[in-house]
Amino acid sequence: SLAVEFPEYSIFARLFLTAYVFLLRLPSEALPMIVGGGAGQAQAQSVISMDWEKGQLVLELRRRKNKQCGSRLVRTCWCKECPNTCPVHVLGKLVSVTVPGAALFAGITAASAIDALRRMLTALKVKQSQLYRTHDLRRGHALDLQRSGAPLWEILDAGEWSSPAFLKYLDLHRLDAELVVQAHV
Repeated sequence: SLAVEFPEYSIFARLFLTAYVFLLRLPSEALPMIVGGGAGQAQAQSVISMDWEKGQLVLELRRRKNKQCGSRLVRTCWCKECPNTCPVHVLGKLVSVTVPGAALFAGITAASAIDALRRMLTALKVKQSQLYRTHDLRRGHALDLQRSGAPLWEILDAGEWSSPAFLKYLDLHRLDAELVVQAHV
């Protein structure tokens, strides 16, 4: 909504949405992203494409910090939950109008992204906005999944976590209570 009012934030809002949707590490996974179908795709770290027939936004990562091989992450429409952040209808449009092989977030650096994030949060009057980092987008989606009632396996799958390191992203007291209830059911 802020990006609609201030168009200079538009590309940053889409970058942050991409990192949030796919639970990405912004500097190493989101910033080098290119649109699929063009030259250099085989060597690219991150390749995003839209499959309109299946209604899927697909991200292929050549490598990830916690995995030896790459990843293929698929996101579908979530317009029923929040049409303003739907991966297919918001990010899919961006992918569709970008030249295949082109960088989706050309010209943005990790430093300019964190600066924009903090300026946007300040404009939204978020307390302690200068303490936020781009990694908080990843943490935020994990927490949102937990708060929406997603089972633990779904949270683990969304972030491709295989170690207990993801636990620092969640509300452990709530997780403990939910696991006890799941065990009883």
